Amino acid sequence: MIDLLEPSSPARAAAVAPLALPTVDAVGVVRYPDGWRASPRPASPLRRAFATALLALFAGATIVGTVVSLGRYCVTTDGANASALPRAASSAPTPAP
Repeated sequence: MIDLLEPSSPARAAAVAPLALPTVDAVGVVRYPDGWRASPRPASPLRRAFATALLALFAGATIVGTVVSLGRYCVTTDGANASALPRAASSAPTPAP
């Protein structure tokens, strides 16, 4: 492997320095190392609210569409009417009308 950083450069010292991560003590308090900087969220609060509303709208439309479709199927299908079904072949004679 080719090392592109000079042995005495600050960039090399930063590249090989161990990464200090936040720790959690026994009580549950997060301790941040000195110089720790949290990165900002990549999207603004308005954009995150819009994305949440869009996802909720999609989920609601999916649920409503499924319920309406199933309800329409159940209302238009007569479960008691079996006249459209093929008759089973049986050896018993059919009663005369």
